Amino acid sequence: MPAVLTTAATVACALQGRTAVTSTGPAKLVAGGQPVTLATDVSAWQVAACPATTPAGAPSPCATIAAPTTGTATKLVVGGTPVLLATFSALTVGSAVPHTAAASDAGQTVLEAI
Repeated sequence: MPAVLTTAATVACALQGRTAVTSTGPAKLVAGGQPVTLATDVSAWQVAACPATTPAGAPSPCATIAAPTTGTATKLVVGGTPVLLATFSALTVGSAVPHTAAASDAGQTVLEAI
């Protein structure tokens, strides 16, 4: 089973622009000392230092993350909302060409889910 993502997780776009993983509400579930992230939290995540450019070479960085395409739990929910898993991925928003953002580290190793 994949680990549950927390606010200590590492998420980046395909070009390694880093995302500040945050939780938008009060922590109702904590794993490894960090709040667990929910599918609804993703819309608030900002991408920093993305080096994406347009085909002409002008800067066109990823800015935010869209709704998850993979990596939402089917069994573990908090307040009716699925938690995010280490298998999380989503498309980015803001770049001339959308890129995939994905988790490379869940931020904890004590809680797993499906």
